[in-house]
Amino acid sequence: MRRYAVIVLIALTVLSTSCGSIELASLWKKTDVMIDGKIDDWQGALYSIDKQPVFVGVRNDAENIYVCLQVADPRAVAPVIRRGFIVWFDPSGGTGRVLGVKYPIGMSFDMGEVNPEGRRERGDRGEAGRPPVIDRDQIEILGPEKNAVQRFKKEELKGIEVALENRNGFFVYELKIPMVKGPDAPVAVGAAPGKIIGISFETPDVDREMPGRSGDMMPPGGGMGGGYGGRGGMGGMGGRGGRGGSERGGDVGGKGSEPIKLELKVSLARQAG
Repeated sequence: MRRYAVIVLIALTVLSTSCGSIELASLWKKTDVMIDGKIDDWQGALYSIDKQPVFVGVRNDAENIYVCLQVADPRAVAPVIRRGFIVWFDPSGGTGRVLGVKYPIGMSFDMGEVNPEGRRERGDRGEAGRPPVIDRDQIEILGPEKNAVQRFKKEELKGIEVALENRNGFFVYELKIPMVKGPDAPVAVGAAPGKIIGISFETPDVDREMPGRSGDMMPPGGGMGGGYGGRGGMGGMGGRGGRGGSERGGDVGGKGSEPIKLELKVSLARQAG
């Protein structure tokens, strides 16, 4: 808990707000950034979002963009646990939803084993199957073609690294994504140092399918319609009422929880000298 408090105290003030988007400057990555869901590598590099328990940082080098988001409000985290979380990129510097990385994709439901009598074994909550948990193994890429959605096993998607932690009411999300496509980077933002890009964070507006249907998986590399590719909502994050979320339990993301919706206009750094 002390570690997070220190980060909050030394967080930088957000640079400016323009047309609903928050403008900030990326920092050049001078040291390694481990994508592990921890903020140890982001000391002094997180910007505070005005009057909200949200802190964000962006770094880049010549090849990759690194993003860190910290949210210190369980009411806002709850919908993330249930519905999933998307980071959108707009290489033109606007607020369009051009390329999205969805991780986590939402909750995974295990309906339990079927016994010889044809009945499902009960889970540890007295219900068929086990309590839902965050699906940490799957990642979805949305776009850049309209309505395109591809699902991969996280470890099989070259070039992209993503991790999250949800501990003691603090949600930490880290993402590394290539700037330009290549043999080891099939998915990339389409940017370069010195350019301005748009980065948006949001939880989907619609919950995942109900237990029993959400286990229908799309094969890696497959596509399906989803209504992605258009512009989404804007502006900040908040919460009214609601209940704190955790990695287990079906009550997260109930009424009163507010989804995260945050838009940034980011100036990518150039290497000094």
